[in-house]
Amino acid sequence: MTVFHWLEFTDAERNTDFFKSLKLDPLLDRDIKVACKDLEEDECEIEMRTNLVVTLLLNMGYCFMKMFFYKEAHKCFTYAMELAPVAADAYLRRS
Repeated sequence: MTVFHWLEFTDAERNTDFFKSLKLDPLLDRDIKVACKDLEEDECEIEMRTNLVVTLLLNMGYCFMKMFFYKEAHKCFTYAMELAPVAADAYLRRS
């Protein structure tokens, strides 16, 4: 679930100018930092993140099913249904 962390350049100019950030210079640990993006009221971003989490939960649940861990799979599918009640895959796989 840490997919919502981004790598940013420590140099602000490289963050703002995408093409400068594509230089073929090697990137070192000191050149980047991990950051979280604040959602604020961005409905599009919230929907994208929710869809991504639901997709991850469905995939995790499917993997648990293949390994015969049915309780864990059921938890993943149930949580996916709570996040996105219209996710037909979650209902199908949970049954």
